[in-house]
Amino acid sequence: MNLFVALFLFVQEPETIRLNLERAREMALRNSPEVALYREEKGSARDRFFHSLFSFFPQPVLSATYSDRDYASFGESWSSTQKGYSIGFQVEQTIFSSDKITSFVNAGLGLRGAGEDFESRKREFLLRVDGAYLDLLLADKVLEARRKALERALKNEELIRLKFSLGSADSLDLLNALVSSGQARLELERAEGQRKIRERELLTLLGLRRKYVLELEDLPRYDFPEEVPEPESLEAISVRERPDLRALRRSYVSSKVSFFGSLLGFLPDVKFGWYWNYYDEKLPHGAGGFFDEAERNSGYYASLYFSLLDYPFSLKSSRREMRRASLSYRERLLSALSEVEKARIDYLNSLREYKLAILLKEKARRAMELARAQYEAGGISTIELFDAESRYNEALENFLSSYYRLFLAKEKLNYAVGKEVVR
Repeated sequence: MNLFVALFLFVQEPETIRLNLERAREMALRNSPEVALYREEKGSARDRFFHSLFSFFPQPVLSATYSDRDYASFGESWSSTQKGYSIGFQVEQTIFSSDKITSFVNAGLGLRGAGEDFESRKREFLLRVDGAYLDLLLADKVLEARRKALERALKNEELIRLKFSLGSADSLDLLNALVSSGQARLELERAEGQRKIRERELLTLLGLRRKYVLELEDLPRYDFPEEVPEPESLEAISVRERPDLRALRRSYVSSKVSFFGSLLGFLPDVKFGWYWNYYDEKLPHGAGGFFDEAERNSGYYASLYFSLLDYPFSLKSSRREMRRASLSYRERLLSALSEVEKARIDYLNSLREYKLAILLKEKARRAMELARAQYEAGGISTIELFDAESRYNEALENFLSSYYRLFLAKEKLNYAVGKEVVR
């Protein structure tokens, strides 16, 4: 039975999933373990915040011990055995602790920074989803064009064979037709292989493990703006809006808090508490026995904790961490500003390429229509007609590729700036 089920699962057709770009983004955010890991890191920051918050609350401690101790004298020949039960309860309240105050403030900063870091990673992840979606979409278009090219090449080969048998085509014409059809088959094989690779890449980002076939909806036509804000304006927006830069600024503030906390490290931790202890060779028969003993074994205490030897090393370490956080922010800032400039240049270049691709596609279309008219009039050969159609298909592929590149360049620019500046 298990073998039958395995064979059935092996031979069944893979499930087809129909997607548009928006649904692909939603599915990736919902299913991807990468995004789930980012959420867990954000949740860990929230746990650290509440842990540091509750450290200011009274801390109850309950202990229970059973002991079986032997006593012996080295100078005299005697020994004894002592057995007993020890039960203790203690409540301790921190009145002042520079470490706990620093940890609490940093946990709050870390919680907000984790949210900004999650947002930055999510936006970068969605940018990769967009790229994989567009790559697969282009692979579908190329594959469709390659199939049509092979159909035309096979029809042309069939026609040349017929003409060759009638003596109206020579061996060179036949060889050219065979080479053209063979080249079309090779291009189709390459396109099919590329399509499988692109589909697997997108499936991975979507968080899907099973074998699926993806059917993608094409992008709607956008009117891309020809002008974008100046670099200085984009850089100012980026510094203000990018979540990764905001997270690093909070990290720097956190390092300053740690440094000032280390400066106060010479101050003692002040704690106040109440304790209750019970000890006897036997456990009491009722609750009253505990309380009778507790009257003689309970009390209050106050304590001061100094950590003087650790003070200079902690201060030096926190100062170094503050410098490191400052340098990390400056490094990321320079990288972010460079990304903004490159993304702006890439968008404008992609826009120019897209306009040229539109003109080239239109010229190739007119050339193909003219070639078809001349072929019907007997003015050109089938090879020349095939070449004109191939050039049009190549121009069409370049047009689609430039359109998808421009769309992705728009998304990269918005990502680099941290805000939608190009719609």
